[in-house]
Amino acid sequence: MLITRETDYGIRMIMHLSIMGAEPGGEYVSTADSAGAMGIPYRFLRALSRKLVSAGLVESRRGASGGLRLSRSAAGISLMDVLRAIDPRGATLNRCLKAEGLCPRDSHCPVHKALRHLQTQIESSLDAICFAKLVKSPRRAARKTPAALAIAGLDIV
Repeated sequence: MLITRETDYGIRMIMHLSIMGAEPGGEYVSTADSAGAMGIPYRFLRALSRKLVSAGLVESRRGASGGLRLSRSAAGISLMDVLRAIDPRGATLNRCLKAEGLCPRDSHCPVHKALRHLQTQIESSLDAICFAKLVKSPRRAARKTPAALAIAGLDIV
């Protein structure tokens, strides 16, 4: 399992929206401001935001008062949700785990069984880490300055 740069940027974006309080029904956060604050190239963030919108994690609106906001509360979005939305292949340890029967050896291979168990543990662990918890982490609570918000995505835990 490898968290790609694109997935890292997706995690940063959801973290930024969580910190800014861009919850459902709330204010939108400017995409350009978010890109600058998160150190993500603007064009890349626009493409990335389409994936987050398609996955139902983010809402977008065009115009002067537009931007991005979470489509559900930060407590309802996990690290695994973002990983699945941005790079579903990156969430799998080995190709033999993508579908039963993909590998002719999976029914009797001890490595397949061990990897399946590990895959389940990893997914459960990442599903248990929601952005509301990350926003309230002790290290995060110590940072309250605007400059800290600007670099929030660079150190998510």
